[in-house]
Amino acid sequence: MAAFAAVGVRPKGLGMATLESFGWVDRRRVHCPVGRDRRVSETRGLGNTKMRRDVLDWFYRYRWWPWLITLLIVPGHLWPTSYWFEVQSVAIQSAPFGAQLPMQIERRVVRDFRGTWSATIRQWDGNGWVTWCNAHGRSNYRPEAKFPKDLALKWWTDGQCYPLPPGRYKVSTSWRVETPAWAPDKFVTAESNVFEVMP
Repeated sequence: MAAFAAVGVRPKGLGMATLESFGWVDRRRVHCPVGRDRRVSETRGLGNTKMRRDVLDWFYRYRWWPWLITLLIVPGHLWPTSYWFEVQSVAIQSAPFGAQLPMQIERRVVRDFRGTWSATIRQWDGNGWVTWCNAHGRSNYRPEAKFPKDLALKWWTDGQCYPLPPGRYKVSTSWRVETPAWAPDKFVTAESNVFEVMP
């Protein structure tokens, strides 16, 4: 401490050093002679043309901007899908061939959004689940929207996968929530139970 006092220099506190290293405090002013001299010595290997000096000084002076961009972008990526849409379960009842396949869906639309959906119906062939039909579409979702009174798989797939031949099936439904520009699109997938279309 005495040595610092002798030359008229105060030691840099740990807190200030941390802030400076993260770009929140700039103690080496680029518009001051000492600041320019230090910048030249630190970046000598990068060249000393005026344009390059100005560019390097600009990046040094505004080195806080990556943190600002991070604060603006990261929250959108962390925003949960449940902010817009939640699906708890998809249940389908067995039925004879040609009859409607009743469904019970537990879901909640929290906020208005526009999105796409896809439903993949898989059939058991004795060795595994084989894709039998793919249905897809685009819809507007609103909290006040309700399912039809007699909800069935034909309505769920927009008539694209009807009728199903006799066999055992299960349905995988996926939604893509088209979010605002400040957040990436969100995805939700729900699997149904195994149900049967009887001869």
